[in-house]
Amino acid sequence: MFPEYLPKFEESDIAAGGIQENRHRDKGRNNVHVRANVLEIVELDTVKEKFQAIFVLEFTYVDPTLHNKWLTLKYRDNDGTVKTTYAQVLGVMRTDSSRLVIRTGRRNPASLEIIQVEAATQMNIADVLALSLPAELRQDDGWSEHFALDWSFMNAVEEAKIMMQSRHIEYFSARGAHVKYKAKFNGLFSERLELNAMPFDRQLLRIQVVAEVPIYRLRFVPVYWTAGLLKTVKQRQFEQIPREWRVDGGWLPRLEVLREEGASSRSRFDIHVYLERNPTFYLYNLCLLLSLFTLLTAIGFSVDVGSVSDRLSVHLTLLLTTVAYKYVVTTWLPVKSYLTRLDKFTLRCFYFQIAAMVLCALQQPLQDWGWATEEGILSFVICVYTLLLAFLLALGLTVFLGEGGYCKRFYHWCFYTDWHGVYISNAPWPQWTEIYVGADYGEPVDFYDPSAEQLSRPVWGEGAGLCGHRSWNTSLPSDTDSD
Repeated sequence: MFPEYLPKFEESDIAAGGIQENRHRDKGRNNVHVRANVLEIVELDTVKEKFQAIFVLEFTYVDPTLHNKWLTLKYRDNDGTVKTTYAQVLGVMRTDSSRLVIRTGRRNPASLEIIQVEAATQMNIADVLALSLPAELRQDDGWSEHFALDWSFMNAVEEAKIMMQSRHIEYFSARGAHVKYKAKFNGLFSERLELNAMPFDRQLLRIQVVAEVPIYRLRFVPVYWTAGLLKTVKQRQFEQIPREWRVDGGWLPRLEVLREEGASSRSRFDIHVYLERNPTFYLYNLCLLLSLFTLLTAIGFSVDVGSVSDRLSVHLTLLLTTVAYKYVVTTWLPVKSYLTRLDKFTLRCFYFQIAAMVLCALQQPLQDWGWATEEGILSFVICVYTLLLAFLLALGLTVFLGEGGYCKRFYHWCFYTDWHGVYISNAPWPQWTEIYVGADYGEPVDFYDPSAEQLSRPVWGEGAGLCGHRSWNTSLPSDTDSD
C-alpha cells in the first residue's frame, strides 16, 4: 500500500509537527518522474513497419494544489473496532518502518471543511485497512483543476487504448501532495526498420513520448533505466513477443530521456525494445530450397552435349522457380532503397543459374572452335559445383550449430550486427544531445531527492545503473552481454 521511499522521521520530527522543510527544497517543481514496463510485443509487421505493444507507464509528481486535500483513512483500533478518520500520510519512522506518520483531521460541522486535529502522530501500518481519495478526485475529471500531465505519443499510428489507469496520493510534504498516475496501454506504433541483414536482423523498436507543454511546466525525469523484462522464464519466451522474434537477455527494454535545453523546449523520452529475428523460417523455406535449386542446375550438364534445347529447358525450369521465390520474398518486405541479405542471396542464386545456362549454350561452340575440350569443361563444372556445395554446407553448418547454442559467438560475428551497431544505425537521438536515465531496476530511490539528478556515472558499460547522463555520439551501449 505504501512505497519504500516514504520520508523517514525521527521522534523529534513528530514533536515538531512532522514536516521536514529542508528535505524538499529542490528546484524541480515541474519534474515528473517516469517509469516504464513493457509487458508484451503483440505483433511486429515487417511489411507495414508497425508494431503493437502492451506496456505500463507510471508518472510520479508533486502537485502543490492538493496540499489541503484529506484522504479517508479506515483503520483498526486497539480494541479491534474499525474506525474512519481524515488523514494525510507524511512518512514512516526511521527507527521502525512499520510505524506510519500521519496528520489527522476532522470535519467542521459548521463550515463542512476539514480542519487539522494532530500535526503528526504514529500508526501501525498493519492497522491500516483502506486509504481512499476525496470524492471529487475519484472521477477522472476531478483532476482537471490540478497539475495536468499534458503529453502524447509521437509515433502512434492511432490513439492508444487505455486498458487500465489509476491515480492516487502517496504522501504529503511541505511542497504539496505526491501523486502517482499509472496507466496500462495497448498501442500501435510506427517504426523505421533496418532490414539490411534480414533474416539475421536486429531491430530497435521505439515508443516515443513527448510533453505538450514547455519544460518549465513539465520535465520528465527517469527513475530506472530498465523498462521491463519481456522474457521472464525460458518456458514463456514466446508468450510476450511474436514467435518470429526473440529477446537477448543482455538487451532488455530500456528507458531514455532526452535532456532538452531552453525554456521553450519539450521534454521527451523513449522506450527502447530490442528484438532479434529468429531466421529459422526463412532459412528452411527459402534459403534451403534456393540452394537446392541452384545445385540441381548441375543436372543440365548430364544431358547430351548435342541436345542444347534439352539442357536449356532444365535450366530454364529451375530459373523460373527461382524467380517465383524472388517474387515471394518481395511480399514479405517493405519497399527499401537497398538490398537485404536475403535479396542478395536470392539474386546470387539467380546469377549462378544464368551463368550455368550460358555455359550450356556455349559448350558445343567452344568445343567446335577448339577453345575447350569436353573433359576440360566437365572438370571445370565439377570443380565449381563442388566448391559451391562446400560453401553452402559450411554456411548451413554454422547456422545449425549457432541456432543450437554451439559456437554462438562465432555465429553472431558471422551473421549478426552487434547491438552497438544497431543502436548507431537507428540513431534514436539527434547528435550532440545528452541523455539521462534513472537508477537500476530493483534499487528504490527517492523520487523527490534533488541529488538524484546530479549523479553522473556513465550509463553504459562499467558502473551503469545509476542516474547519469551521456552524449549520444560518445558513449554508446556496450555489447558485452549480447552473447
